[in-house]
Amino acid sequence: MSYKRRRAIVTRRKSLCLGFADMTGHLYHRNLPLRRSESVRRALERVRAIGLSVNGANFQGYRSIERSDLIVVPDPRALYVPRTRETPEGWVLCDVCDPHRRAPLPQSPRRILQNAVRSVIRRTRVSRVRMGAECEFYLLPGRSVRSIAAIERGSHIRVAERLRNVIAEALVDMGVAVSCHHVETNSPLQQEIVLESTDPVSLADRILLVRETAHRLAEKAGWVATFMPRPFPDRNGNGLHVHISLWRGNGNVFYDRQRKGGLSRAADRFVEGILRHTPALMAFCASTTNSYGRLMSSAHVPQRALWGFQNRTAAVRIPSACCGDKQTRIEYRLPDAAGNPYLVLAAILMAGGDGVSRARSSRTDKDEFAPPSAERAGVLPRTLDGALDRLSSDRMFLQAENVFPSEMVSHWIGIKSREAEAVRARVHPFEKELYFDA
Repeated sequence: MSYKRRRAIVTRRKSLCLGFADMTGHLYHRNLPLRRSESVRRALERVRAIGLSVNGANFQGYRSIERSDLIVVPDPRALYVPRTRETPEGWVLCDVCDPHRRAPLPQSPRRILQNAVRSVIRRTRVSRVRMGAECEFYLLPGRSVRSIAAIERGSHIRVAERLRNVIAEALVDMGVAVSCHHVETNSPLQQEIVLESTDPVSLADRILLVRETAHRLAEKAGWVATFMPRPFPDRNGNGLHVHISLWRGNGNVFYDRQRKGGLSRAADRFVEGILRHTPALMAFCASTTNSYGRLMSSAHVPQRALWGFQNRTAAVRIPSACCGDKQTRIEYRLPDAAGNPYLVLAAILMAGGDGVSRARSSRTDKDEFAPPSAERAGVLPRTLDGALDRLSSDRMFLQAENVFPSEMVSHWIGIKSREAEAVRARVHPFEKELYFDA
């Protein structure tokens, strides 16, 4: 497309969505109408100069009602504007800031991830961090009341495939780098969109946009998109597999061709940190009560704090495609997309950075890559309450350099504990089926 054509399309936008997430990962936005003949860039400059006022008490984890004034400031690097479509809206992700100091709030999830990236870069002596993600979700007819098995037959499969194509095309059109997309083998209604590796903050922004775009376009088609970790008892759940690598200049720090699998000692240590803190990490990476149904429901999800080559039952998997400097990476398979992607990525980075900086595992000094056996690996928490208990006793790695403020971690434990208690207080429909005639 010519520059003049692209500029004309951008100028014709009617509004811009200023998006920001609360602590639990819900994406909120304020619509910024564009003035006549005003370009998106000019509108961004106008809003960045003063910020856009919001009531922080309305959003989980920010402010109490007594001091609720906040502003959102758009990040011009997180601008996603459709290039070729006539869609009237574009998106820009924002930092939530104090209106007086105009600095991002320390407890803002996006700020926490920014600080985590800086901390890992400093502690591991690298120049950049790259992360990618596989986003799994189901597409379902919105008005159907039949079983999942019935929906999986007939024309619904073809409609779901076309709808996934529309969602992926819309994301690419906005500038979201999609590596590929496809149907998952478990169900023809379960979809996967793979996001290319980029910096962690951009990846978290894009995960939010994947969720929002899928929900909006599915609703427009009369369908429903769900990223719920385990929406069906007899089908695999939805995960968010995260791929990680560290770079120094143009060299991949995780790659060492002299060692087994091409995985360096630095990668060993990063994995060691992740596995050591995985029970606590699950409070962020599997942050709903439903998440543990996914983790306990299938042979394709991790049961223990293992790592290994190609092994899809391991919490950390080394993909077989890792053959060379550019492709070597680790894949963390525990997270799901129902939580806050900023906090998920930040917690993973802080755990891995802790492993590199401490480097106290005995195997990190050996030349051979030695994954632990299943018998030696730690058992993962089986409930959200169990993960919160582990986070309570293992939180200092997150609070290093005040990346995760202590008050924020305590608040997270509190809101998630209340969420788990609210679920326990309700009667499950299957309980009635089992016990109603008692």
